[in-house]
Amino acid sequence: MEDFMFYDPEDFFDRVTEALRRGDFNVAEKLLEEYLKSHSEDTQSRLLKSLIQEAKGDLLGAITPLEEILIIDNSNDLALYSLTNYYYMSLDCNKAIECCDKFIALKGTQDSEEAINLRKIKVQSLYAQGKYSDALEQIEDLLKLNRKDEKMIVYKAKIFNINGSYDPAKKILNPIIPAIADDGLLGHAYYILATSYYHLGQTDMSDEFLYKSAELNDEFGMRWLKLKLAAEWNQQMNQNKNQN
Repeated sequence: MEDFMFYDPEDFFDRVTEALRRGDFNVAEKLLEEYLKSHSEDTQSRLLKSLIQEAKGDLLGAITPLEEILIIDNSNDLALYSLTNYYYMSLDCNKAIECCDKFIALKGTQDSEEAINLRKIKVQSLYAQGKYSDALEQIEDLLKLNRKDEKMIVYKAKIFNINGSYDPAKKILNPIIPAIADDGLLGHAYYILATSYYHLGQTDMSDEFLYKSAELNDEFGMRWLKLKLAAEWNQQMNQNKNQN
């Protein structure tokens, strides 16, 4: 086994980068593990470890090196930024919010592109926790910076629906539909519109947007459509039985 104690860090990271370029994650990981044995407080190698684990689809494995970085340096902005994303993806919303707040406090601004990205994750985390008033407050602040932020408008409409404000939800969503380029977000916007129209008693419009949502593979739209079709099928079967 090579001794990395006196290894030129630049040459070492070139070797890791070359292994990653080849897609040889195992070699890159072994190099990093050996390097860390003699450079235990190195943060750059831990960032690379995290990126490798993410590329392999191991979310927990991606989180651990970043947490180690914060033990070494609790003001490492790259670790805080990445952890906000990873914690949210792993449904650890409290930690996602905590890292977001720490990142913003460290940077001293809420309005940079990076801070805005994390604040959107904070909105999603608050929503996932059922803290709709707090999420809405964050959304309103973000919309002051960009009133056309499609994702935040979609989340605002979701909260309106939850609060029973179906008509306002419909009114803020309809104008942005043509501008949404992301199919995932568009499919979910269709689902929210379908929900609004359904509760407003406009079933034709509800069905139209429900089918559009399902066509774009929105999870909730497809689930609702399956339930709707199953209910219609059961109703038809019962009618046939009664006629017989």
